[in-house]
Amino acid sequence: MSGLFKELMRRNVFRVGVAYAVLSWLLMQVADMLAPLLSLPESFSRILLAILVIGFPLALFFAWAFELTPEGLKTTAEVDADASITHNTGQKLNYVIAAALVTALGFIGWQNMGSYPASDGSAVDVSAPKASIAVLPFADLSQAGDQEYFAHGLSEEILNVLVGVDALRVASRTSSFQFKGQDIGIPEIARQLKVTYVLEGSVRKAGNTVRITGQLIEAATDRHIWSDTYDRELTTANLFAIQDELSSAIVAALSKELGLTEQIEIAVVTADTQNLSAYENFLRGRDMVHGRNSLDDVGEAIRILENVVADDPDFARGWMWLAWARAIAPSWRTPEEDGISHTDRAREAAEQALAMDASLGLAYGAMGAVISQTEPGNHIAIIDWMRRGLEQSPRDPNLHLNMAISLQTLGYLDDAKIYFAECARLDPAFANCIRHKSFNHYLLG
Repeated sequence: MSGLFKELMRRNVFRVGVAYAVLSWLLMQVADMLAPLLSLPESFSRILLAILVIGFPLALFFAWAFELTPEGLKTTAEVDADASITHNTGQKLNYVIAAALVTALGFIGWQNMGSYPASDGSAVDVSAPKASIAVLPFADLSQAGDQEYFAHGLSEEILNVLVGVDALRVASRTSSFQFKGQDIGIPEIARQLKVTYVLEGSVRKAGNTVRITGQLIEAATDRHIWSDTYDRELTTANLFAIQDELSSAIVAALSKELGLTEQIEIAVVTADTQNLSAYENFLRGRDMVHGRNSLDDVGEAIRILENVVADDPDFARGWMWLAWARAIAPSWRTPEEDGISHTDRAREAAEQALAMDASLGLAYGAMGAVISQTEPGNHIAIIDWMRRGLEQSPRDPNLHLNMAISLQTLGYLDDAKIYFAECARLDPAFANCIRHKSFNHYLLG
């Protein structure tokens, strides 16, 4: 047995095993760090780990069966014991192991630099502005459990109303919705989103009735500041009325809580469609555009939103989201129908939306995205469309991102940096924004 151990040592099998393990760990850490920046699929790390695990016994086998000589790689049996240079190879492996361990320790130290103990839920991050709120995705309590899109859509509608209140800082949809289905307490969610208050709620549809509940929570104390339940007949007029009442009640509760003497103005929620089927499909299609986890999602969202504008041709927001879905379709390799390009149809949909409502910021963004694909060198026009969109929707991270990309393409790196930073501030969980912002920092050195 001692002879086998000595032979394993002589052939550097143990050294190869240690070097392989440390380098594999480093590779996994780098992969985990770069995966979100490069928008790699969640399965990437698992596949890489599987490859490394499979490669471990192979590395040990090659260390045992082969030897590196001045003449190249030979089987151990071909190398005379007196001519073997395994001792020199072992010294080199020692240096590799030492360097890898130092790098690993440095990486661990860097990861822990400036870290703090996990929150015990007793306090919200001190950097959270007092007048700040996150709207969590409402829970679907319908008996069949098939109304998640509807619950998400209504919570987003309320979020969009609150975004228009200048006195409030509202966490973006992407940032708030990332906690869906996670077993994380309200205080920790508030700490990560840097908000003081959290709105959560639920939706239950049953036949021709709907019940919507909402409750406003002060995250630091888990204190319920306000709550209410709305039982109504399921009509678009009632749904929009509930959004209006709920938003007004939240702002009133926050004003009282914050001790504000001046009345905060909020936009009145108007029913921009009377067609319940069109509105429900609008919520479904918009939710799918937001989520788009697969190449098929954009195509399905387009199909749904086409039905929306067919059911209600006067529904301006339906045209706007159809324009945006069409505008991003080429980058998702979504097949075209009838030989007509997505960009042509996106332009038509955006023009329809703006003809009905010139305040729809994302429709301007869709026009800019169309020009970026059909006239990629026409940066002045692209930037002008994005600028007009931002004038209407200054808190839309999509518009800040596209403006930044256009400026960066023209070489205005410092100007682009400002828009990337605002995109990241508005939506910290926006993966595209994070990736492009990182590249901007790289270009800036």
